[in-house]
Amino acid sequence: MNRAGSPLIPSAGSFTDGQFTASPQGQLLLDYLQDKFGIPVEIQKGNAGGAGYFSAYGGKDGYGGSLDKDRRVVYFNTEDPDVHLLAHESAHAYDPSLIKMHKNEEILGERINPLAGYTYGNEVKAEEAADYLNAFVGASPAHTRLTSEALAQKEANEYLKAVGLPNPGLNDPWYRNYPGEHVEAAVDKAYALMANPYTPGTSARDQYIRNTFDTSDMFNAPVVPGARNLGDSTQWDMRDAITQRYLDLGLNPGLDKATQKIRGRAEAYLDRMLPDARKDDSKF
Repeated sequence: MNRAGSPLIPSAGSFTDGQFTASPQGQLLLDYLQDKFGIPVEIQKGNAGGAGYFSAYGGKDGYGGSLDKDRRVVYFNTEDPDVHLLAHESAHAYDPSLIKMHKNEEILGERINPLAGYTYGNEVKAEEAADYLNAFVGASPAHTRLTSEALAQKEANEYLKAVGLPNPGLNDPWYRNYPGEHVEAAVDKAYALMANPYTPGTSARDQYIRNTFDTSDMFNAPVVPGARNLGDSTQWDMRDAITQRYLDLGLNPGLDKATQKIRGRAEAYLDRMLPDARKDDSKF
């Protein structure tokens, strides 16, 4: 889990020489979780991405994972985690479906090739784009990540409410958007693969559109074939094959309809799971 610009909430504690010491608020939450689930949370220093994480498979011999009956290990990469981060990762730790979700993702990846039926390296035909998008998103972990992260956000809020700790993050659109970003990333990567299969990336579509339009005055700066970054005004070569493919995809009504359906399903799910979280109409 990672985030930026979220409101300040109470600290869960801090690390000193690699050892975690809980704050009074953090200890209050840890005690509540142990009483509720009968299994304590152990906190260790992490070494992976994001501010914190939980490994469903655990460490050696499953230590601290979803099947460990003696403890659940939560990892923090930040020196001063807040109580929401502790609550969120603990929600993953106590989620009985998490390890099954990971196994299903592995099976899905082995059995379904989202590029099946398409020639890798060639652009997807306009009439095939919607089918491709649905196949790709369906074969990605987008929906399982959406559900697991939304559940963790929901449970984290319930934990904090139960012990009387504040959760001002509910007023930050990030709180609701974060689970949906996994679906958006899958949609984005599908667009990237269709436009330029050789360089897929989860932010490629956004970067191309931003670089093409947002970094220039799209109404006044002329688009000059073959010219880029001339003087103070960014001028873009619209004959660039990849850029043209992105524009073609953006004008494809069938693809747009499929994209909106995928986003709409994610939005409806988040409405049900996180009804108290602030909704940002520009996203999920």
